[in-house]
Amino acid sequence: MRFTAAIQQSLSTGYIYINSSDPFSNPVIDPRYLTNPADLTILREGLKIARRIGQAAPYNGFTGEAAPGADVETDEAWGAWLKTQASTEFHPTGTCSMLPRSLGGVVDANLRVYGLANVRVADASVFPTTFSAHTMAAVYGVGEQASTLIRADYSSSPSTGGNGGGSTKPGSNSGSDGGDAAAALARPWTMALSFVVAVAVLVVL
Repeated sequence: MRFTAAIQQSLSTGYIYINSSDPFSNPVIDPRYLTNPADLTILREGLKIARRIGQAAPYNGFTGEAAPGADVETDEAWGAWLKTQASTEFHPTGTCSMLPRSLGGVVDANLRVYGLANVRVADASVFPTTFSAHTMAAVYGVGEQASTLIRADYSSSPSTGGNGGGSTKPGSNSGSDGGDAAAALARPWTMALSFVVAVAVLVVL
């Protein structure tokens, strides 16, 4: 049995940089873990709770503290230990956030990359915020909605012979935020979040 703590809504923000014009070169990733002081405080206090649970009956009869150990008691000691030992849960999100371009967004409410044509992103990178659940179900929801958006674009395109009356050509994106962003945003997120609700939520604190 193991008691631990994890941050589900990190306030620290990392960065990804293009390192080369070669599309096969790895990017430079700087996660900047625990750079927001609130993250360090939340994680520290969560681990203190985990320690108290492990020391309480009936768990104290068959568990022992593997880390950080009895030497770590003060807030300063906890902070020093966390800065060298904290690690990721490998669920990165938000690197292509669905936000207005003026706020640093990369894709619009229809998952189209600002300033590009015929390029969409439909994975965990489009989430503008993180949530207390596994990302897999939400990604499935985004993928399903992406297929709906793409089919709708092409069925309304004059070049496909569709009967729709839409004036936006498939994949076109001038880079503006779009006046109907709020309405369009509800479509992918309603489906995505419905999947999230259906999965078990990991409560860490």
